[in-house]
Amino acid sequence: MHSSLATLIRDYSVLTAEETKYASNPLTHLDFLLFNKMDKKPLLVIEIDGTQYHAEGSRQAERDLLKNSILEKCGIPLLRLRTNESREETRIIEKLRIR
Repeated sequence: MHSSLATLIRDYSVLTAEETKYASNPLTHLDFLLFNKMDKKPLLVIEIDGTQYHAEGSRQAERDLLKNSILEKCGIPLLRLRTNESREETRIIEKLRIR
């Protein structure tokens, strides 16, 4: 819970300057990080998005897009769960099965 994104990223060369700045900031964190206990490789990042702070066009929504792009470029699966949705457990299980 609340892992720093900077500790997860190994190769910044695939990121833009803006993404590198954001990813290397020690205050940029992940809500939840599921990883393989044996080799410590990330399996899934889970982000919890509150409806008020993550509204389209907000500064937080812009940061969400940056984080999405960074994780995609680094090959780390991401699941965003909104606080006004349901079936969280099922969605997490389905996302892990895809791996």
